[in-house]
Amino acid sequence: MTIQPPAPDRRWPVRRQDRTPLRLDRRRIYIVPSRAGMGWAALLATMFFGALNYMNNAALLLTCELATSMALTMVLSFRNLYWLELQSVSCRQAVAGEPAMLQVQLASSGRRRHRLQLDAGLQPSAWFGLAANLRPEPISLPVRFPSRGWHALPPLQLRTRWPLGLFTAWARLRLTEKILVWPAAEPAGPPLPMQAQHLQPSLPQHRPTHSPDMLRKYRPGDPPTHIAWKLLARSGEWHAKTSPASHPPDQLALHWSLTEGLPHEARIARLAHWLHQARQSGLAYSLELPTLNLPAGRDDRHYASCMNALACLP
Repeated sequence: MTIQPPAPDRRWPVRRQDRTPLRLDRRRIYIVPSRAGMGWAALLATMFFGALNYMNNAALLLTCELATSMALTMVLSFRNLYWLELQSVSCRQAVAGEPAMLQVQLASSGRRRHRLQLDAGLQPSAWFGLAANLRPEPISLPVRFPSRGWHALPPLQLRTRWPLGLFTAWARLRLTEKILVWPAAEPAGPPLPMQAQHLQPSLPQHRPTHSPDMLRKYRPGDPPTHIAWKLLARSGEWHAKTSPASHPPDQLALHWSLTEGLPHEARIARLAHWLHQARQSGLAYSLELPTLNLPAGRDDRHYASCMNALACLP
């Protein structure tokens, strides 16, 4: 994942921006009665006025005890979020239009937490609890980005209705970090272009000295169709047929000009498709773009560099 902090926003007014790590203090936590809490409050009000009307001290005492219990649940709901620590937010590499997983690391700060709910916008939420002194596993949230390029992380909303569901306490976090989203590869794209360059071999290969009849000594793993059966029957020696033209190209050059005639985003999708094919085939490949030239490589870091370059194209 590539994350970049955004430039400061000079507009007024400015929404509060949050940076990790952070702790939820009293200024970040909001609490309101739920529907059950509103119904409970209406019931207590009815009981209170009924007890006053009939001068029933026992009913008044019961009403006051229930009201006290309701106030205590409000405090417990607030404390279930208070001083909760958001340690980090990360994301596995996201591709435009495809689901990605947002990894959120929380810590309980020495207190046990019950029935917490975390979501990122309109995505499905996660329910979890946190132990007092144990480091919990990261919480996974599915996210989706519609297009390539830099995107702000979706706002996180943390809620709880513990213990009785009479109050909803929540905190909304707007993170300043941004994530670089890779372009989606062209579906059912064409095979790799034929402009492959035979340069120096990028992988050590066994290149035997070929005899005039294009035979070499047998190596374990050679397919039976390549074995020289007639020579084996005459001499008893194992040989395999070979041809120098059967070796695949060692290095592939991918140019921006190879996608000429397509729309801009379609050209990027075509190159992303070829990069994926070259990675799967094990070839070393280079990438030439209007703004950047990347030398040949074949490892995961080189693939990520090429995809990052495509994602950052204007």
